[in-house]
Amino acid sequence: MEEEVRQILKQTVTSEKKLGDIALELFGETHGVELNLLKHITHEPMDF
Repeated sequence: MEEEVRQILKQTVTSEKKLGDIALELFGETHGVELNLLKHITHEPMDF
């Protein structure tokens, strides 16, 4: 089992994909979500 963990870690660390590329695959434009933001009333800054 220990050797299996070593192999999994080695495969993960030596992956040719870069973290940024993986993030784009998972969270890129085609996998994104459009959020409708709530409208809020602007206010004057507080005077201390």
